[in-house]
Amino acid sequence: MPVNAIAKILVFSIVLLVPSLVIAQGNLLSFEYNRYNSKLPTNTIYRLLYDDQGILWMATNKGLIEYNGTEFKSYNLKDNDVVNLFLDAKRSELYALGYNTGLSKINIKSKKVSAINMGKHISGALMYGYGDPKGLVFLTRANRLLLKGDRLVSDPQSCLNYKNFLYGNATDLPGFDPKKFREVSWEAISSQHLKTPQLFVRNFLRIGEYQTLMIYGRIYLQHGGRLYSFVNVDSLLEKGTFISDLEVLGDDLYLSIYGPSGGLFLAKGFLRDPAQSLFQRVSDIGYCNSVCKSLAGNIAYSMEEKGLFIINRPSYNLRLLGIQGLSQQKGFFRAINDSLALISNEHTGNISLIDAAHGLIQPLSSFDPRISPAERLMYKSLIRPNNIPLKDASHDGRMRFARNLIRYIPAGQSHELTIQFPGEKVFRRGDYLEDLAVLYSDADSLFLFNYKRRSVLRRISVAKLGKITDIYFLDAGNILICSSTGVFKADNKLNSIRKISGGIFDEVLVSGRDAFFRSELAIAHMDLSSYNIRQIFHINTYSSVLSIQDFDLSQNKIHLLTNKGYLRLDQSIKDLSAKSPAFKLEHITTRDTTVFPISKRILIPADRASQASFVLQFLNPEHGYYTKSYAMTLIGGSPIWNSFSGDTFTVTNTPPGIYTLSIRAAFPGNGRTSISHYILEIKPRFYQTTVFKLLVACLLILVIIALTVLILKRRGLQKIRQMKMELRSLEIENRAFLNQLNPHFLFNALNALQDFIIRKDTPNGIRYLQQVAGLQRNILQFNQRSLISVSQECVFLEQYLYIQQKRFSDKFSFEIHADDSVMKLCIPPMLLQPIIENVIEHGFHGSIHAAHLDIDFLCIEKLLVIRVSDNGRGKLKDIIPLRPEHAMYMIHERLDFLNLKNKTNSNRISFYENSPNGIITEIYLAV
Repeated sequence: MPVNAIAKILVFSIVLLVPSLVIAQGNLLSFEYNRYNSKLPTNTIYRLLYDDQGILWMATNKGLIEYNGTEFKSYNLKDNDVVNLFLDAKRSELYALGYNTGLSKINIKSKKVSAINMGKHISGALMYGYGDPKGLVFLTRANRLLLKGDRLVSDPQSCLNYKNFLYGNATDLPGFDPKKFREVSWEAISSQHLKTPQLFVRNFLRIGEYQTLMIYGRIYLQHGGRLYSFVNVDSLLEKGTFISDLEVLGDDLYLSIYGPSGGLFLAKGFLRDPAQSLFQRVSDIGYCNSVCKSLAGNIAYSMEEKGLFIINRPSYNLRLLGIQGLSQQKGFFRAINDSLALISNEHTGNISLIDAAHGLIQPLSSFDPRISPAERLMYKSLIRPNNIPLKDASHDGRMRFARNLIRYIPAGQSHELTIQFPGEKVFRRGDYLEDLAVLYSDADSLFLFNYKRRSVLRRISVAKLGKITDIYFLDAGNILICSSTGVFKADNKLNSIRKISGGIFDEVLVSGRDAFFRSELAIAHMDLSSYNIRQIFHINTYSSVLSIQDFDLSQNKIHLLTNKGYLRLDQSIKDLSAKSPAFKLEHITTRDTTVFPISKRILIPADRASQASFVLQFLNPEHGYYTKSYAMTLIGGSPIWNSFSGDTFTVTNTPPGIYTLSIRAAFPGNGRTSISHYILEIKPRFYQTTVFKLLVACLLILVIIALTVLILKRRGLQKIRQMKMELRSLEIENRAFLNQLNPHFLFNALNALQDFIIRKDTPNGIRYLQQVAGLQRNILQFNQRSLISVSQECVFLEQYLYIQQKRFSDKFSFEIHADDSVMKLCIPPMLLQPIIENVIEHGFHGSIHAAHLDIDFLCIEKLLVIRVSDNGRGKLKDIIPLRPEHAMYMIHERLDFLNLKNKTNSNRISFYENSPNGIITEIYLAV
């Protein structure tokens, strides 16, 4: 074997075996997901949360923000420094927790925002929320608050212990195997990390999802009533760094680590084998605040001063070979074969070789046996001595241009020829076939040029076509032209130019009878026999931040150069997308994570059908372009189609019954549609069956009959009770009236009048007689009324006490006190007369120095209080207990009757000893 050949083989072997020597750039997106930045770099995003509608909510220092995947919406809250979020999924309510103790409620369906009444000012920085048997609970630095309606009240539970929150924070972690983790006691956790049982929230301590407590670099998890040491990443953390959030996706664990050396870390297969799983950073280095997952399995995380990041699963089975700095690339990109491509470097002028089969990017070697010497010479010639790359004018790379120069390499030769045009024309695009070349100049003109004869055959203005982006010489009779207004076909004389498509593309390449078009976001295909163009690939199905900068064709592949790296597609994608959509229903997952396999008849119990997610597998790579819909139709009904995107749709609260589940997918480009049908039976709960409903109906009828009988019986008893009350009322009023007309009192009053007559004290006698007459008139009037005013009662009492005072020769004095506020209040008539008579007849009996009686009418806490105070000889033992023969007993009965009549217990009478002598009698009346 020749020495040169051996040397080439050795060099090539070294290239393949020692990748560390040849990799020019790191593989930026070789991770399972594709990451892109959704901006908001000026917001500090404290907390991320996906709702069950797939909407991402963000708690930021500039308010609550909603992100639906394409645009942001900001909510103006009472407290716009939102530090945490809590979702009450049952009520579809999201709570935004403010640093300055502002709490707002957002209905995630109607998007209505309402502020929660905080009651008194409650201080406390970071807040958490969780469900509790009492209701929804929210925590501040030192308070436990319970939500009652739209108002927060302080919960009596004063001791805020971390352990309590673990048991009320969330559901168990799915897939958690206690045998793989070390069990710990709460006492061990407290003694190691917590010096006090009180909750003083600090940055290094977080309450996380799945009943977890995060302290510095450790996570403790509660499962099945026991505590486990879940994560220990102290070795990953530097000073001032701590775990700020966690998320679990399948068996993988994500950690959001806050600190200068933090970021988003992933341990693949952690739940499956925690001992062998290693944490690797999958984000930039920096302060990562939060991480969460969507229903579709996407991961969102936030970086301080960098914004929100989304990690999406790819829709295509593609590998992106990352190349840094591509957004500034202006050099050429050429495919050599199905595995190799070349790219020029704008800054160095060097040419790099992309080896897709081995995932390598390496400098173009002069000894690489995979490239022929003629090809190597041609590619080397694309870089000028001053390192200025020349853009291809033709698609085979042999004709290039720079301003008014055309450089080309004749077929079968390796040396380059130059043609210079007169003037200052700048050629932008061009292509050639045999001796003819079509060139587009900066004067919006097309030149048909015989480059062997070096003569211009025809020049036409194409300003009406717009800006021409590419030209392809198809064959001896046809030319394809891409412009800013569409795709055009021209003959080789430029006599006829007609529009064949309104699609806007930057470049066109032809392989056999297939033409492929490139735009910034998509690849389209055209069959040259029909000239029908249809889209076959969109870059956003792979990642929403990629754009296609250049492309090239090899025998079986489409080579794409994106702003982040290199991708390959099979040209057979044009055939796949031309077929009808192919898909199948993989499985159904209910809210409790039960998975139902697909069969001819799918049975789901109603108690698990409150939310069912239908997961499909699409067999066409372009399924991101399908219009997808489903219909759940009862047997014999008409389908109502509901659209969905992605590979999953969710149905909630489906009533029991037998349904035909129809799933439809259509490709808009070719109109092909596929529909699949499945039989789905939602088995009713026991109380939804016909037998149960009949039993309930019968029971309801019996209950109605029983209630009717009870109501009629109760009404009869009420009438009897009402009659008894009326009779009792008449009896009480009659007895009170008899007491009012006590003949002894009238006899004694007339005896006093006789004394005035004997003493010939005519003026006082006349006044006395007037008082007696007025008193008797009031007694007769009061007997006809159930209530009188306090003012009337005071007049009556003054008359009565005046008469009694004269009877007893002014041996006692009296005072009546009543504010204007109580004068209009109403009381039963003649209520106080027996009390005052008892004081005068018994309390002031005998010789008493300065005997005095006070009567006060007061209003205390919506009660009228009547207080009768004397300094007589009366004792409580002579009054209590009340006896039926006493007048006081009649007052007690009247008050009890008022309580029964008005359904209250506020009316009552009480007796107290007065100091130093006498008795205080208090009557309480509801007003």
